[in-house]
Amino acid sequence: MSSVVEMLLKFKIVQLEGKLLLYESLVSEFSRMESIQQVASKAEQQMKEILKA
Repeated sequence: MSSVVEMLLKFKIVQLEGKLLLYESLVSEFSRMESIQQVASKAEQQMKEILKA
């Protein structure tokens, strides 16, 4: 009986770790996209400055 419970607990822990890894990768991907967008907006700003001059 206890082995079944242990197996279920291990399975749940693996599931949670998988979800945590997925969440972490999504967060890092989002922050990377955000920084790319900031770089792009800075480049756009510089282009406007160059075109004004």
